[in-house]
Amino acid sequence: MKIVDDIMGRYRDGKIPIEKFELSDDRLFFENSHEVLLVPMIDKWLDIVLTNGVKDLTISSYPLFIFAILALKSVRKLVLESCILLPSVVVNCNSLRKLSLSYVRLVDENMLQTLLNSCPLIESFIFEYCKGLETMNPQKIKSVSLKFLKIRFYIPQLKIVRESRQLKYSRIVLQCLDSDNVNAAWFCKLRKFLSNSISWSEVLIESYRCNDINIQNLQLDHKDSNPHVDVLNVIIWKNGESPTFVDALVWSCQPRRLNVHSTREKITFFIDHLMYMKNLIKAYKFDRKKESWHPVEHKSGELATTNSEMWDWCYFLLDW
Repeated sequence: MKIVDDIMGRYRDGKIPIEKFELSDDRLFFENSHEVLLVPMIDKWLDIVLTNGVKDLTISSYPLFIFAILALKSVRKLVLESCILLPSVVVNCNSLRKLSLSYVRLVDENMLQTLLNSCPLIESFIFEYCKGLETMNPQKIKSVSLKFLKIRFYIPQLKIVRESRQLKYSRIVLQCLDSDNVNAAWFCKLRKFLSNSISWSEVLIESYRCNDINIQNLQLDHKDSNPHVDVLNVIIWKNGESPTFVDALVWSCQPRRLNVHSTREKITFFIDHLMYMKNLIKAYKFDRKKESWHPVEHKSGELATTNSEMWDWCYFLLDW
């Protein structure tokens, strides 16, 4: 630590510009008195970094006042991992272009909304494994410059209010390993969320199994929602057949392309169920021997006659 402290002192005394700084150490959780002594030193380093005009800043496993970082208006990229965000005086930051929050704890339920409001020119926003947002009031992204959006873990209460026409890529990853929670209400929530944006580049849903879904009233209850998804990737771990699960997947996302990665038995079931869907344009399956895709010449149940536990890939092109 002394070596690092001496180096940081030279940067401070020489007023040497700092382009990029990473504070990443799992030991910074401060669970005992010895580690608590590091806090003033690390605070001093961060003060030097910010004073010297850092533009690219990554901080891991540290409690911090995020608006104090943004107040100096030099930071263009901010990556926070396993941090605790503490409340402070709110400032606007027109310099920030890229914001990534992973495993971050928000002590104030309004902090994320305040943060998004304070960065009106943000171009890239990544939000991964940050618990608590699903129970907050709906959060709104108002950036007119947004180009890249990635969300991972659960369906958030998030809406793009003034969607930027510059948005090139948007991705949400939903890991549903607790399949009991994947029900009709979950698919309704997903459809409503996806309808909050003009379109989504990619949605990935990973599920342990296919549950039976009560979808009788889904379409009646959501006439005004109209999701548009370019690519829906589906990974299913366990065999089992549920036509209503497949119907709910397609209904909630309305993808132009549906990629399925699962066992051969599950792939066969998807093909059997979707081949006669009126929206289907074409279905393709990956040929392991030739290492290429080819159109499916469909005969019901044919693909699963051998090696039903072997994993395969297929994709469907759909027209909405």
